This record gives sequence, C-alpha cells and structure tokens, in this order.
Amino acid sequence: MKVWTYWICPSCDSMIQGKHRECPNCATPVPEDAKYLMPDDPRVIDALAKGKVILNTENVNVDEKGIKAEVVAKEEERTGPNWICSYCGAQNYSDSNTCAGCGSPRSEKIYQTEPKPAPTQSRLTPIDRPVLPQPSGNRNKLLKPVLAILGVLFLLWLFLPVTRKATVQSFRWERSIEIEKYTLCHEDDWSVPPGGKMTGSRQEIHHYDHVLDHYETKTRQVSERVLDGYDTSYKDLGNGQAEMVQTPRYRTEYHTETYQDPVYVDVPVYQTKYYYDIGRWKHAYDLETDGGDQNPYWHETDIPQSVSNPDYDDLKQGTRTEHYYVQLKKPDGKFYEASVNYSEWGRLKVGDRLTYKSFRFSKNPISELEIE
Repeated sequence: MKVWTYWICPSCDSMIQGKHRECPNCATPVPEDAKYLMPDDPRVIDALAKGKVILNTENVNVDEKGIKAEVVAKEEERTGPNWICSYCGAQNYSDSNTCAGCGSPRSEKIYQTEPKPAPTQSRLTPIDRPVLPQPSGNRNKLLKPVLAILGVLFLLWLFLPVTRKATVQSFRWERSIEIEKYTLCHEDDWSVPPGGKMTGSRQEIHHYDHVLDHYETKTRQVSERVLDGYDTSYKDLGNGQAEMVQTPRYRTEYHTETYQDPVYVDVPVYQTKYYYDIGRWKHAYDLETDGGDQNPYWHETDIPQSVSNPDYDDLKQGTRTEHYYVQLKKPDGKFYEASVNYSEWGRLKVGDRLTYKSFRFSKNPISELEIE
C-alpha cells in the first residue's frame, strides 16, 4: 500500500501533502533539499490530528497505534523518485520529460531518499595520540592449524625410528613347552556341542522383550507462537509517496496439554538350556628351560604332541614358546637388554659392535642388526 508523505513549506511553514510540488498557500515550489516526512513523524501526526494538512484525501488508514496515513489512489501511484531540474531546482515526477517549472529537458539528478553522508573530518588533530595495537581476530584462526602441525611433528618425533650403537656383552634364552590335560568339564549352553554328553535340561530366561504394557495420562507445558499484530514502517519512494510495510509481530503463549505416555515392561523369554559333560584340553603345567649361552634346547619329555582318542587325564604337548635376548653395552658405558629373533641371535658373538634401528622408547631392534 502506498501512502502520502509530507513536506514543510520553507516560506509559510505549511504542512503540504507530497503530491503537490508547490505550496497552495504561497506558491513556493518544493525545494530541492526538502525532506519528505513519513506519516509516523510527530509533526505529521500533530498536523493531521488538528486538520492542518493542506488537501487531505478522504481515504485514511489507521494502524494499531492510531497513526493516520493518507492512502494514495491507484491512478496517482508512482514508482520512481522525483528528478531535480538542473536549471531551476524544481522537483518533477519520474514520468515527466520536461520541467514543470521552467520547461527545461529532464536531467539525471534525482531526489535522494537516503541521508547524505556526514562531511569528512579534517585529518589535522590538535593532539597526536599513539595508535595502540588492536587484538587481531586472525590469531585464533592461526592457532588451530599451528597446534595441529605441532601435534603431527610430535607424533613423527615419537614414532620415527632412531639409530642405536652398542657392543654385545652376553646372551640369554628361554624356552617353554605347554602341557595340556584332557579334563572332564561340566558346561551349559543353549545347544549341546559335538562330543558333549547331556546330563540335564530346563527352561531358563534367554532374553527379555521390551513390551508395551499400558499408557499413563500426563500433562506438560507447551509453547505456541501467536500472531500479536503488525508493526508498521514506511519506505520513502522519493516522489511524495511512501510504501507502507507491515511486519507481523508474534508473542509466545503457554498452555497445558494432556498426552498419553507409553509404559513398557521387560517380559522374559524362556528357552531350553542344556547341561552336559564334555572333554576339553586344559593347561596343566609348563616344561621350561633357560640358559646364559648360545646353546638353547627343549626340555626332554615323552609326552606326545597329539592324541587321537584321548581319555580323561591324558596329557599332550601344547604351544611352544621361545625368547632370545642379548645383553648390550651403549657407547656411554650403560647396559641394557634387547629381544631379537633366533636367526639374528644365533649369528652374534661377544664383542660384536652393532648398529640397528628401534623406536625411541624401546631398545628392541626393528631392523636387521648390522655388525661393524
């Protein structure tokens, strides 16, 4: 909706409706720098209330705050701003090609609806003040990538292999044979495995199902946005008219609502659990050997490595484990022990000077031992 704006005659101080380009009282034309007043301007409100606005229209809109605005008839609506005559300074409608005041052809200068920028202050100041450094917003932006780079560098430093030098001082080895016994085991499960002999069964809880039992009636506070009205504002079109803009305004209302809250129960589901006896190979003991030389051997035993049809209390060999260590001396005279594989361990001799790589916090080689 378009409504009329107003200007004040600089000669007789009359409040003039925006469609008039000269004062009906004294014939003074609207000046080039005239400021159109919106309907919500206190001076316009007062003039309309007292009936002092010259040539009011009959179609008046009244908003929620009681502010009156004269509505522009459809045939009088204009879209573009007025243009200013370069010769006489008179304002002319956007659809006019010649000045109504002096007849000069249209110029490109138009009425400015936005306020003019304030004049630039002189750079000369009576007192020279030191310019203090302002905190930069880029610091936070740079901090994260810097920390990320430092984190990557630390990980590289931590896990990057280091070169170590040492001299062989002595050797140590450990070997172990696990001995297993075929044992009668009493077990239970939801099925009997191959080789198991069932000794009983019964119904037991296998799992629980989450089942809807009933609903409970409850209440809760809920909020709702409700239209509370419209806020009216005006956009100056620069031609004595303004676009009336109404923005919806909302308020929050609260009320209590009733709802049904589902209540669930855990219902046990029963299945048959079986109890059975079965033979299992279980760890019994270890046959261990160790030494401080380079002549490792396995513990002597007549226990077989496998049994085809075992009876309870039968024995057999299980997993074999072996570890080989070398005592080393660092260039600074300190000693430490490193674990190496059998092939590397077997070719070393006391007095060999070694070069190898390991992780920073471990002495165990991760590369081939090089003998100098």
